[in-house]
Amino acid sequence: MPGITKLSASIAKRQAAPLMPRVIAHRGARTSAPENTIEAIVAAHELGSKFCEVDVMLSKDKEVFLNHDRTVDRCSNGNGAFGDKTAAELLSLDVGSWFSPEFAGARYPLFCNVVETSMELGIGLNVEIKHLRQKADDACPADCETASSEREIARETVRVLQEMDVDLGNLVFSSFSTHALEIVKESLPQVKRALLVEAIPDNWREEVERLGGSSLNFNS
Repeated sequence: MPGITKLSASIAKRQAAPLMPRVIAHRGARTSAPENTIEAIVAAHELGSKFCEVDVMLSKDKEVFLNHDRTVDRCSNGNGAFGDKTAAELLSLDVGSWFSPEFAGARYPLFCNVVETSMELGIGLNVEIKHLRQKADDACPADCETASSEREIARETVRVLQEMDVDLGNLVFSSFSTHALEIVKESLPQVKRALLVEAIPDNWREEVERLGGSSLNFNS
């Protein structure tokens, strides 16, 4: 799990909210169920977790799904780039058998269904908007195609939430992409935001302030 820095009082006051739990289920309870699935979130809840981290990406036809990798190879019975597949194609894949026969038939979940499940269970979500770079800390100018694609993931994810009647107080958005977090700040300013970094940069405080963030999460 990434580490989390403590921020200044000015940042904390801007996004006053209950403290995050010290332990968050990463991609759900991924040692008990297939990662980034409804089953993993239910398992996390059964284990007593109060918060889950999940990853969101877009299908070819711009539906928001949970998924971590750029391809479907590792966690399904399919192959190829995740973003090259339509929602129907993704929903046809088995994402449970690779983990255990017990989970055969599990599917890539739509983000809207994950939000509904988390609200029913009373479990919070740390929604990581996936970056699209080769490495998380690669430079990505605002006018590059990758930045545009990262903004698109953020916009579609925000759209899903705006169309749902949900408690946004139990959500956090996080990303290595400042471009994605800028969209969240503009569209859902009331939702907490966390900047992800591989290593703490010298200007971390300025970047978190600029993004209206509530935390800096780093790989330790």
